[in-house]
Amino acid sequence: MNKSLYLLTMQRGGDAEKHHYTTGVYSDLAVAVTEALENELFRDNKYEFVIEILEVDKSSASKIPREVAINFAKLKFPEKFDDESNLITED
Repeated sequence: MNKSLYLLTMQRGGDAEKHHYTTGVYSDLAVAVTEALENELFRDNKYEFVIEILEVDKSSASKIPREVAINFAKLKFPEKFDDESNLITED
């Protein structure tokens, strides 16, 4: 059985050429998404997340569309999102 991992990268203005950094590698897509959205908020939305799915012992990676990733996280953690798919933060 192949194991999937999720590589989370933050890109300034959604452009990897401007500036980007890796936030982490996660075994749970929903956790990666919530971490990504928290990071976007922390960085005043100057950075956008990109999540790639990696298969262990394979050499290719595929980007997961933002909307798909957020919808998946909402299914697992509905209490963390408002009706407009925004992450609920503690003030």
